[in-house]
Amino acid sequence: MSDRRRALACASALALALPARAQLRPAPHARCVVTAHVAVASDDPGDPLAPPALLTLDRLTVVAWRDRAGALLVQRFAADLRALDQPRVVAQPVRIFTMARTPTGFALAYVEREHELVVARRSASMEAQNVPRVVEAIRSPVTSLSLAPVAGGSLLAWSTPEAVRVMALDARGVPRAPSSVALDQPGARSVGLDAAERATLRVDAIDPSVEPWVLTLQPDGAVASRARWPIGALGPVRLGGVVFTAQINPVGSPMLLRSNVAAPPAAIADPAVVPRARLDALAVDGELAVAMVSDPVAGRQSLARLLPDGSASWLTGVRGALPGPSSLAVLAPGTVLLLTRDAAHSPPRTTLQRYVCTLP
Repeated sequence: MSDRRRALACASALALALPARAQLRPAPHARCVVTAHVAVASDDPGDPLAPPALLTLDRLTVVAWRDRAGALLVQRFAADLRALDQPRVVAQPVRIFTMARTPTGFALAYVEREHELVVARRSASMEAQNVPRVVEAIRSPVTSLSLAPVAGGSLLAWSTPEAVRVMALDARGVPRAPSSVALDQPGARSVGLDAAERATLRVDAIDPSVEPWVLTLQPDGAVASRARWPIGALGPVRLGGVVFTAQINPVGSPMLLRSNVAAPPAAIADPAVVPRARLDALAVDGELAVAMVSDPVAGRQSLARLLPDGSASWLTGVRGALPGPSSLAVLAPGTVLLLTRDAAHSPPRTTLQRYVCTLP
């Protein structure tokens, strides 16, 4: 039996074996209502390398984006999405950036002037908490950048055409040691760093048919373990004290699977079998997990609630496209924030939207 036919047979068997509760429950009526929306990044560059990002801090939302001239701008919004201040330029010119929470506010990491990797910290009130610090001289183009908080500081990871590097920072954003190679992998397309359970680093390949790598990291950036990761899986995330990953099951529905960070999950479906579903983003807050699920053929995206028992339910469709994995946030109880890019406008417009969801 060919590999292709074997994959189809395995997926069919899994689909028959899945319990009814693992199927996506239909939602006869819309479960979410847009209660507020505001346009941001009016001069939207539409650069896939530097999509806009949002971060929630208590009752504040911080949005960061890069304009056409390469300036990195930051703006704060209240819970009702009322702008608290005008957009503020924090660096220029910037090619790529990322943003993460800190105990007193947030931190930005970005590549400035093409060859300087910089970390800048701000309080929740936008006060500068350090002089922007060059933490690494870049000698090769950065193709992806990620920052995540860990105990006593943060971890910074980035990919170049040659390898993936990691650096540990202290609470002030000062490097604890020079950066090190976490994965000697030419052609890395993107890096996703998450510290929900242990610090995990997912590295995607340029070839979408190649399984990503997932690395577990020590707080000092040392690689503790390395393993392959299922194509299209997101996570790990903690929900109700349990660690889960999200995948698309053989019938094309999103679902949560109990996970063990030390032992990455196996793929439950061949991505080629379910081409009409893809996970674009996953966000968790307390007991609520929400995924952005897309139909690549029709070009539609929808919100789905994922439950610990493996079931899921549609919440609502989304107008516009989600520009990046850092464009979705969940607030308790049942409030979802989205940054979407609506190409129906000329020029395309990025909008921050708040959905309030009635959860079953």
